[in-house]
Amino acid sequence: MQELEIIQLLASRDKIKRLLEDLPEILDNFQDIDGKKEIRVYSRDTFDTDLLICLRRERNGQPDKSREGLLLAEYLRDFGMVEHQVWEQKLPSKKDEK
Repeated sequence: MQELEIIQLLASRDKIKRLLEDLPEILDNFQDIDGKKEIRVYSRDTFDTDLLICLRRERNGQPDKSREGLLLAEYLRDFGMVEHQVWEQKLPSKKDEK
């Protein structure tokens, strides 16, 4: 099964804009060599002060925050308020079953 590690940042528009300029280089350092982790960045359509970073990976054992997620959440705290969660997949998708 997969798990989804979610890091949500609430910050000012200026801080989000600055962060988005530097984030691609920062996230390159967090990509798994074996490709088992996928990192995506989202913003809300109506609020350009919210940013969501999702790390999707295969679960090995109990769901837990990854080293990369913890480091990233700590870094983002300099920009604003951070919430960090791990969600566990409960049902496989049709694509996962193949």
